[in-house]
Amino acid sequence: MSRATLSALAVGGLCAAGVAVLAVLGEPVMPSYLGAWLLLLALPLGALPVVMGCELLGVPETALVAALRRLAAVMPLAAVLAIPVLLRMGALYPALSAAKPGLAGWWMTEPAFVVCTVVVLLVWCGLSLVFARPDHGRRIDARRPALAGAGLALHLVMGTLAALDWAQEVEPAFNSSAFGLTLIAAQCSIAVSMAVLMVVVGRPEAEASHRLTSGRRDLLATQHVATALAVLVGAWGFMVFTQYLVVWSANLPKEVVWYQHRAAGIGLAAEYCAAILCALALAALLPRAPARHAGLVAWVAAALLVLHGGEMLWLVTPAFRAAFTLTVADVVAAAAAVGLGLGAALLFGERIGTGRVGRGAA
Repeated sequence: MSRATLSALAVGGLCAAGVAVLAVLGEPVMPSYLGAWLLLLALPLGALPVVMGCELLGVPETALVAALRRLAAVMPLAAVLAIPVLLRMGALYPALSAAKPGLAGWWMTEPAFVVCTVVVLLVWCGLSLVFARPDHGRRIDARRPALAGAGLALHLVMGTLAALDWAQEVEPAFNSSAFGLTLIAAQCSIAVSMAVLMVVVGRPEAEASHRLTSGRRDLLATQHVATALAVLVGAWGFMVFTQYLVVWSANLPKEVVWYQHRAAGIGLAAEYCAAILCALALAALLPRAPARHAGLVAWVAAALLVLHGGEMLWLVTPAFRAAFTLTVADVVAAAAAVGLGLGAALLFGERIGTGRVGRGAA
């Protein structure tokens, strides 16, 4: 086991133990746990559609694609860590215990919630087992492009429904048709940002710090990575703004309350910071020359990881506090999610023998 893998797992394990200690001391840690779990879940769920899209389009195996495959392999760990959410679903999702007419009367119930959660997690685990490893040219791999196309369509449906069940239902009065797509865009941005950091940090320092030319075969050396990040950030920002604009222009009372909870505390300052960071990221990624500098792309990726990590907490924790605040449990749980997710991804890379991150593919 490499030093980087051991360090990531150690940090993740210690922070997870810290969350457990806070729970024993009587701190309300489940809102923090839910936000951190959504962050950990974003690593494989964001990597899977990108990897499936690469296979469908015949994109060559590169260091970045290899890193995304490792992140997709984290899906079984994320599925296991859903158990505490299921055990405390009554406290996290009040709509499950409320009587409802029609379709919601059997869909939004505790048994249906458990069944749906288990089914979608099993399907995602199955897809991760397939696409976490590259195509080796065997006869069975000939079906991978077709499976990738079907997996992408299935992921869009399951990802939208899961976003509504796991994140939106903490405040059941809120309703937005763009919520699922917004969360999927954020998940893809998280996964690609983490993959970029894995590739850059895994490269020799002297090589990573130099300006990269368009003739290099490493995918990170081309305009495509910067463009992909810019597209993800732009799509996410557009959907977030459109959702807010619809609520603001229609003056919908229940949806307005949802935004009021997330603007209270440090929420308003966090929203302004997110908008500024989004604009700066686009300004850094869109020009051709700066985007070829691996160090700049890595810094932007790190900033986006912090942005979307805070977003996962921003989406769910105000439902339990009527304001967006950062507690010790929030920070520790988020650190545990990043440490365990990164450590599991690096460990998988070592198990399949791809060697050091950033050197496993041309």
